[in-house]
Amino acid sequence: MMAIRRRNVRKPFVQIVSLLDVFVILLFYFMLSTTFRSTPAGINLILPRATTGVVQTARDLTVTIDAQGRMYAAGQIALPADITRIARNHLADDPNLSVTIRADEAVRYESVVTAIDAVRAAGVHNLRLAVRLPSASAQ
Repeated sequence: MMAIRRRNVRKPFVQIVSLLDVFVILLFYFMLSTTFRSTPAGINLILPRATTGVVQTARDLTVTIDAQGRMYAAGQIALPADITRIARNHLADDPNLSVTIRADEAVRYESVVTAIDAVRAAGVHNLRLAVRLPSASAQ
């Protein structure tokens, strides 16, 4: 009888070190290339000054009114009816929804009142007006 020699079979081995290097490089790339903005891009505002303003960190929904009176909600230009619809949708998700209105200091008072009416028509009761604190620069 002939003796059959068993071949030594190597188990597959995955090089984890080089794979980890690739993941770390990708992680750094995405961390450095990500931008964080609190104001939608392209909307320049100079908020009115107030000495009694309070810094708020949590904002659920922001309505922005630029110097020309254009309104923005959820990062896009919006009519008052759109603002009401967007606020109503957010309110369905969170009954304690808080809306912040950021209006340029040169905007007409009528535009601010229109935005307030649109938000109130959606049933929102927590409403804030954004201001610039005396020590803060233009936001």
